[in-house]
Formats: sequence, structure tokens, C-alpha cells
Amino acid sequence: MAPMTTVAELQSGKVRGARRAGVTIFKGIPYGEPAGGAQRFRPPRKTQGWSGVRDALEFGEVCPQDVKASQPDPSTIFGQMFEADPSMLHVGEDCLSLNVWTPGVDAEQRPVMVWLHGGGFARGCGSTPLIDGSRLSARGNAVIVTLNHRLNVFGHLYLGEFDSEYEHSGNSGMHDIVLALEWVRDNIAAFGGDPGNVTIFGESGGGGKVLAMLSMPAACGLFHRAIVQSGPFVHANTRERSAKTAHALLAELGLTKATLSQIETVPWPRMVEASLATEAKMQGVRILDGSMGCWQPMIDERDLPHHPGDPRSHALFPDVPLVIGTTKDELAMHFSILPNFASLSLEEAGQICAMVSGEPMADALAFYRELRPDEPPGYLMTGLLGDLGAWYPTVQLTEGRSTAARAPVFHYVLGWETPVLGGRFRSPHALDIPLMFDNVERTRAFVGDGPQPQTVADAMSESWLAFARSGVPDNTLIPSWPTYSTTRRTSMVFDVKSEVVEDYNAPVRKFWSHRKTAATERPSAAWAS
Repeated sequence: MAPMTTVAELQSGKVRGARRAGVTIFKGIPYGEPAGGAQRFRPPRKTQGWSGVRDALEFGEVCPQDVKASQPDPSTIFGQMFEADPSMLHVGEDCLSLNVWTPGVDAEQRPVMVWLHGGGFARGCGSTPLIDGSRLSARGNAVIVTLNHRLNVFGHLYLGEFDSEYEHSGNSGMHDIVLALEWVRDNIAAFGGDPGNVTIFGESGGGGKVLAMLSMPAACGLFHRAIVQSGPFVHANTRERSAKTAHALLAELGLTKATLSQIETVPWPRMVEASLATEAKMQGVRILDGSMGCWQPMIDERDLPHHPGDPRSHALFPDVPLVIGTTKDELAMHFSILPNFASLSLEEAGQICAMVSGEPMADALAFYRELRPDEPPGYLMTGLLGDLGAWYPTVQLTEGRSTAARAPVFHYVLGWETPVLGGRFRSPHALDIPLMFDNVERTRAFVGDGPQPQTVADAMSESWLAFARSGVPDNTLIPSWPTYSTTRRTSMVFDVKSEVVEDYNAPVRKFWSHRKTAATERPSAAWAS
């Protein structure tokens, strides 16, 4: 039987969504005009609207990207664990669209939660099965929004050095998100949402985008709470690095300043190819220096005045409460699939640490071995790199914001470990997504069988929903969650039985606070950029 349909009336026109299991879903609603051709690398334009009723029954186009890297290979462990995203078959530059899940198209003012997808600033989309908003919307009587925006070269190629018409091009993708949030402000009431109670949240690169929004003056007033999951985006690109990347990209395309206008007509598959080649030349994703790679937001006096880790950014949105945290074993899944992971020697683990971090780590690995003498070298390595690249910079961000902002900051760690594959992944990167979206049943290949995943999902999803409603994550499924301060350093550790821990991982925090590295020490010139 065909699903019931519901029509909502927006400023731009009417849209028809489909109702299933008590939630109405609207897919692929344009919030901006197509971003290709002459509009490529320019600020987004608000959608001009349409006549009649527009079907919102299919997801919109996904920004051009390395689709192979964005889709799970069915022949791999990841392909067996995660559903393929059929929307990845529809790629193009008409990608400024969003999706809405709502319990009712009515006048009720529900909390609104806007999800910013992961994949760094280069890949991903707002329609993967993992982030289906149906259950979270129904569970919390909340309106859930996901969106697509410009990524990689399309969202972050800085051409302002060559032509002032492109002065904002280094942050095009972030301007897209600002436009989407303006759309939410102007239209979400038509979906039963409260434009005065908007929470932005995201994981990995999506968490980085949340921090970017918390650093952009243009986003002021467009959201009221924020959640950062495993996305410690501390350093944006400097103008100098972005300009160097642009020179490399133009050389890859055979273009010069004199022929710059031709970049608007280069077919997007060629742009993606050139962006990947440029990313490789620029040393690709810099995992442990507090940034998220070659294609990412850029420091600019008007768009992004300061790095997200700069105290001045923390003070920009002083009244926005924040939930921020990581999983316990951020990189365990990344490395434990290596064929020789279980047999790694301490020396080999040290070599990998040095290769990934870009500097010797023998003393740090020795510290971890002394702290955890029964831990195999492979897990000492993933623990070290995960702490250095994700957990510790998240603590730095937490402490910085708890000091600079007036609003409360709540820190968490997901401690529960997935039992799949004999528990080899422990509590890895992205495990929090299906739990807080309450999508356990459709992600059993990742979270495992039995009642435990749902128990943790109940606690996390209720906490996220409580925070979206009131700015405080307390609920009946967890102990009272205190705010973070540099005197108590309280964290909520989510598990089958969640608990509040003071100064979680204290020996490691103290070690990295004294052990200066590229990942822990702010570059002397960075905060002045």
C-alpha cells in the first residue's frame, strides 16, 4: 500500500512528503539554487521557489566527491556492516537541499535538530541510512533536519587571490550551511518546529562543521544549542595554505589567472579528479594536527575570523550550551582490520605512531605501555593515536569553551564496546551515530545483537533529545550530568550502566598537557591568523 502523503507550505512553495509509522518525511527540499556553472565557487543563493505542489519524496543530489571512498565496499568488513547509500548514485552540483522528519505538520512548536554529516569537509551526504531521522523524531517529538552542501574543491577552493569575485570561495560550503540554517529559521514552523529552539549536531567532520558554525559571525542567532561528536576541528586552513592549494589545483587543471574563468565550465568529474590529485600533493588529510585536511574552511576576516580552537571563537557564541565528546577507542576500527594488527610488535607499533603523527612517539608509547601493561601493542598504538587525534583535543576544546563561554558545557565519552567481530573494534569512531539516532535494529551488523545496544541507544538518544529541548541533557535513564569545569572535569561515560566520572583518563590528560606535539601545542602564529 502506498504511504499517505502530507503537504506543507513554505515561503518558496508547497511540498509533498510521505507519512510512515507516525512520522512525515520530506526529502530533497531545495534551500538554495543550483551551485554549478557561473554560480560555482560563489556564495549560495536562496531558492527562488516553484509553483504548484513539489514532490519531496526522493533525496536530492549529493555534492560531487570521491564516491568510491564515500561508499562501503561490499567485499570488505565495512561493506558488510553498513548499508550502501543509494543517494550516492545521484551526484551533481544541484546539491543544496535538505530533508525533514516531523511527527506532525501542525502548529506545535517542537525542538529542531539539524544534523551536519561527517566525511570531513570533503565527502558524505545527509541521506545515509545510518542517519535516518524517523525514530529520533518519533521518540522525542522533535523535528529532525539533515542536509547536503558543497564539499571538497566545490566548497573550499580559495580563488580570492586571483579574482575578488571569488573572495568567499574558501568557505562556500560553510555559507551553504548558514543558508540552510536561515531556511530552517524561516520555514521550520511549517513542519511543526520551533525556529527559536534549534540544535545543530554532527559527528566527525559534522562535528567539525558545528565548531565552524560556532566560529562564524554569519551564523549568530541561527541556532541555540550545539553538539560536537568526535569532531575536534581546532585549526582551520590559513589563507596562505589555501592559496597554495589553489595554485596546485589550477596547475592540475592547466589553468592560469588569465584563464581562470574556464574553471566554471570544467566538468565536475574532472574537478573531482583534480581535487583528489591536489589533495595527494598537499599531503591529504592531516589526521593529528587539529585540522581536517586539504579541503576545509579557511580563516577569513569576515567569514571565519578565528580558528575554532581560538578563545576568541569560544566567546563568539557565549550563550549557546554545548555537548561535546568522543568514543573511547576512536581509531580502533581503522587499524584493527590490518592483517598484522594482532601480531604487531611494540617497535612496529611505534613506527606506525611516528608515521601517522609525523614525529617520534617512542616515549609516548612507553608511557602507554607502563599505564596499560597488559594491552597488546596494536591497541596501545590505537589508544595513543586516538587520544592524541581526537580525545585530547576535544578535552582542550571543552576546557577552552567552559572557561570562555557563559553557557554550560557537557562532556561525554562513549565507553560501551560493540561486540561484533569478537569485540576487536571496542568503542570506535562513529559507533555513537546509530545509538543516538536510535537506529539499532537497522545497524545490527555494527552494534551487535542482544539488548545492550538498545540500552545504550536509549540513554544517548534521550540525552540528546533532552538537551535539544532544554539545553540540559538530564533524563531518567542516566545519572544527573554535571557541567564541565576545569576544577571538577566531569564526564558522562555512556555504557550499559552510564556513570559520571571526574577527570576521566586523568593520567593521559596530564601526559599530553606536558608532552608538546603538533597536535597538542597551538602553533605560535595560528591564533594570530
